[in-house]
Amino acid sequence: IGGAALLTTSVIVGLPALRHTFDTARLRLFPQSITVDVLPGDVRVLAGRPVTIIARLHAGSDTLDRATPKLVVTDGSDERIVEMRAGGGGFEYPFESVDRTFRYKVVAGAVASSEYTVTALFPPRVSRIDVLYEYPSFTRLEPRLDEDAGDIYAPAGTRVRLKVHTDKPVVSGELGALKQASSLRPAADRLLLAELVVSRDGSYRIWLFGRDGFAS
Repeated sequence: IGGAALLTTSVIVGLPALRHTFDTARLRLFPQSITVDVLPGDVRVLAGRPVTIIARLHAGSDTLDRATPKLVVTDGSDERIVEMRAGGGGFEYPFESVDRTFRYKVVAGAVASSEYTVTALFPPRVSRIDVLYEYPSFTRLEPRLDEDAGDIYAPAGTRVRLKVHTDKPVVSGELGALKQASSLRPAADRLLLAELVVSRDGSYRIWLFGRDGFAS
């Protein structure tokens, strides 16, 4: 009786280790019976936002929760392998801030998931502003173009045309000048036009709206 009780206690205490060994053996010897579910799969994320990769291992109707999978992250020619941790109903690995596009897959023993992509989305930004001046007649000045300028210096009554170049295609934009806002006219995928008349000292600001739905 004492021997049976000791054996039972040993089995109970060692059960987690036995389950881990059994799961590991299934991953190595019978990989075709294992499936890997990965979330969120292919995903597009605004740069600077977090994303968490979640993986769940299944063998038929059984869930393997003892054998810890690894996350393989590929960025260009660089590859990094990190261990996932229990969480999310399976295993997870959080990225606190996505700053670039990368590919990833989950590997457990001889089993590997499909490869997925996390695409980092960056809002459009102004890359250059060209300023064309058309001075009032009393100045007797010829029109002048300042390339890659932005700041405006001109007598009152000067008509200013702005060519706003962007670093990626945009769908629209707005110009806020002298406490008023007006739409920028698209002239090309990465070019917007605006016009204003200098009447007093002030400032202006440009808003851009990209094709991905993000604004800057």
